[in-house]
Amino acid sequence: MIFAAYCVRFRPLPVPSGRTGSDKDIMSGSIPRQGRFHEYLTRLQAVVGRQDRAAPLASYLLGLLHSGPRERKSIEPMAARVAPDRVGSVHQAMHHLISKAEWSDEKVIAVARDLAL
Repeated sequence: MIFAAYCVRFRPLPVPSGRTGSDKDIMSGSIPRQGRFHEYLTRLQAVVGRQDRAAPLASYLLGLLHSGPRERKSIEPMAARVAPDRVGSVHQAMHHLISKAEWSDEKVIAVARDLAL
């Protein structure tokens, strides 16, 4: 549901510098790719808790995915890429998500590990 809302709300983002054209935008990519991202997002949401963290978590993950390999992973530029018309509010929500990380690091890492392996 969250991912579908992002597909509708935000325009597709360009392929970041340093990536090939075959690494398509996650929002305009194949259905299996979108499904994997949605599954990852859903599992992480269950670990980080509270529903109000869902949108900032999705923004943060999309921002990381759309950062080039040598780009700094600063929250404000990521917010600008994900929501250019709402940079301030998205930046604030992402910053609050990261700065008030009240979840278990071990559980978050376990979700990433389980989906990667």
